Amino acid sequence: MAEESAKLRIPYIAAAQAQKHITHNEAMTLLDTLVQLSVIDKDLTAPPANPIEGDCYIVAGGGGSATGDWIGWDNRVARYLDGAWRSYLPGEGSGAGWLAWVQDEDAMYRFDGNAWALAGIEGPEGPSGWDQWQGAWASGQGYVLHDGAQNDGSSYICIVPHTATAETEPGTGVNWPTVWDLLAAKGQDGAGGSGTGTGSDGADGEDGKTVLSGIIDPASEGVDGDFYINTNTWTIFGPKASDTWPSGVSLVGPAGADGDDGAPGADGQDGVDGATGAPGADGQDGADGNTVLYGTIDPTSEGVDGNFYINTVTWTIFGPKASDSWPSGVSLVGPAGADGQDGADGSGGGSAGPMATARYSDTTGQSVNSTGWTAMSWDTTDHEDTSGFSHDTVTDNSRVTILNDGPHLIAATISVEGTTTNYRYNGDLQVLVNGTDELAPEGSWGYIRGTSGANYAGITLTFIHDFAAGDYIEVRVRRASNTNGNGTRRPGGCHLSIAHLTSGSGGGGSGTDGQDGADGQDGKTVLSGTIDPTSEGVDGDFYINTATWTIFGPKASDAWPTGVALVGPAGADGLDLTTLEDGTVTSLGVNTGADATNRLAVKSDSVLLSHDDVTPGTGDMRVSLNKSETARDAGFTFQTGYGTRALFGLLGDDDFSLKVSPDGGSFSTALTVDKDNGAVDHAEGSKFEATTNYENYIASDTWTKIAFNNTVHNDQGDLDGGNNHFVAPSDGYYLIGAKWRFKANGPVPAQVLTRLYQNGVGLERTTAQSDGDVVSTRTMVQTSTVLKLAAGDEIAVYAYLRTNDGYVDDHSSLFYGARIA
Repeated sequence: MAEESAKLRIPYIAAAQAQKHITHNEAMTLLDTLVQLSVIDKDLTAPPANPIEGDCYIVAGGGGSATGDWIGWDNRVARYLDGAWRSYLPGEGSGAGWLAWVQDEDAMYRFDGNAWALAGIEGPEGPSGWDQWQGAWASGQGYVLHDGAQNDGSSYICIVPHTATAETEPGTGVNWPTVWDLLAAKGQDGAGGSGTGTGSDGADGEDGKTVLSGIIDPASEGVDGDFYINTNTWTIFGPKASDTWPSGVSLVGPAGADGDDGAPGADGQDGVDGATGAPGADGQDGADGNTVLYGTIDPTSEGVDGNFYINTVTWTIFGPKASDSWPSGVSLVGPAGADGQDGADGSGGGSAGPMATARYSDTTGQSVNSTGWTAMSWDTTDHEDTSGFSHDTVTDNSRVTILNDGPHLIAATISVEGTTTNYRYNGDLQVLVNGTDELAPEGSWGYIRGTSGANYAGITLTFIHDFAAGDYIEVRVRRASNTNGNGTRRPGGCHLSIAHLTSGSGGGGSGTDGQDGADGQDGKTVLSGTIDPTSEGVDGDFYINTATWTIFGPKASDAWPTGVALVGPAGADGLDLTTLEDGTVTSLGVNTGADATNRLAVKSDSVLLSHDDVTPGTGDMRVSLNKSETARDAGFTFQTGYGTRALFGLLGDDDFSLKVSPDGGSFSTALTVDKDNGAVDHAEGSKFEATTNYENYIASDTWTKIAFNNTVHNDQGDLDGGNNHFVAPSDGYYLIGAKWRFKANGPVPAQVLTRLYQNGVGLERTTAQSDGDVVSTRTMVQTSTVLKLAAGDEIAVYAYLRTNDGYVDDHSSLFYGARIA
């Protein structure tokens, strides 16, 4: 007799065995572990640091990669019991067909004798729908195979090409069944409503009694029953009776006896300074000082003797003026040099903004036994942010309306339970916009076998579409006509998720730096120091003594001329700003000069605007920027060397926006916040979609990169078509997805798999596979996920064909992605 069972290796109790309870308890422990098998994780190669009694894991496979107490246990079930780890080795059939629920992935896995993989079977591709909807049927019109038409409220699909006649009119002509197939029959008219108009208004209720108030006693105010409070004396009168107010009653009691004197308080703060006295009389005007003037043309009659003048266009200095005449100018700038080498590329990327998202669910479950299309009903909205969408649960809960223009991510998931024992179920799913346009290709889900409701199958369609505000989405399902099983939508397993992607981040990088110019010829220099010059500089230079503000120059014959003072004697006393009336100051400069454009000018390393803590005020500090009309600007400008690089505020409209510029001339809008609903738009966010334009050969039993080299859209340039991968422009969260169709090169492989790779390393959690029979040009695999990426991370799509080689078909193959946060 064997000592253990063949399938689960359960120990048997031997004849006449002593301590039988040990063997029995061991068998019970093994059954407790493997029956209804549920594990915490399947991707660890070493035991966790602090396990809890009863914790159960699948040891990760990979050619002997397990370590620690798990050495040699690759792909086995490990459980922590009595303070130690124990493993369970598959028996007969090497455990092929074992099922385990993996808790951290919320997914069912199946063991094939060598490795664990997601359980499930992909169904065959559904039948083709119509190629083109022709609208109402018309006699004399030519119809081709799969054309759709409507007649007398019913819908039909063309099965034989023909020119329409009265004999082939759908539903009525004598020969129509030979060229048309009925898709959806016209329903019966609904019963008429009943009832009459609205009822008459009820009688008005009695007026309530009112508590009035004022700062004097009442006279004629109010009506009988009212009360009145004098808020100056805090006396209450009422209730008013016979249109007369009674005497008032004080709401404030008499003053209490004086309490004991408290201890002397601390000295109070100093009081505010008294008002400034009247201005003193103006002092005698001082002598005019010498001035450095400037302008955009050469001087003519400007200034007085002793002045200097700078032409700020040609950067030529003239002076000092003498005998009311300007001398010839001296250039301060040498000629331009030759071009230098290119500078390094500028960095790219931007920041993410918030976005509107929503998720709708079907919690009731409905029959899906019709071969015609049935619209999904969404009875639950289970997401926090639905500001960008509208869902009417009263009149038509199958529609979700898009409220914002722009690209949106759509993910529709449908699960179906079998309702017939030992029969298969096969169905299709599609997504429509505005009831007619098909946004996503029909997808199909797989077979259901076994007892009613014991198994289920599902499908997810994921894609990105550019919507207009007001478009609405419908998800429809049907049972394929060539199946012999029935099903119901699985309660809680059907969802529609939508996300507005305009909050994506990252734009293309900035352009390369311009070439450096070679050193120009030496120009004339304005030197400075705190003493008069001696041997400094060369002929043509100027020199300013910054202690006495005296200018010397130009130097000639290696000698400095006599200096000219730039600052005259003190002028008359200025105005006392503390006594000025409103509107008497037309301009003000702090450490710099104000002008007609910049009437308030401040030159400082920092500026402080603080709340009023003297009067005191409310503690608030607000700065208001007010413009005259919507088309004007109210905002802040940020400059480098007086060249504008960024603007933010209300710029040309009433939406809040941020704009940037490389040169102060051309601007890109980096961020816009809609004034009406707060929606954030970032048009330069990373988005791409690519296909392959040739059949990619895939060798057997090896992971091979798919060459998605043909871009559908790649406005930000983040998809590298030459290297067939996407490069993240900045840190953030990205939606990444791919699908591709298999094409045979001879014998078909046993299984078709796909997986995303990050920086050359496969992401096992993104693996998707075919679980049914592999069929050339019909078997398709798809995967999608949200990845947290760093700037520069590379994402590519890989294929794997088990046992036999083949191709990735160049049709129905897609790689897409977008930054979402």
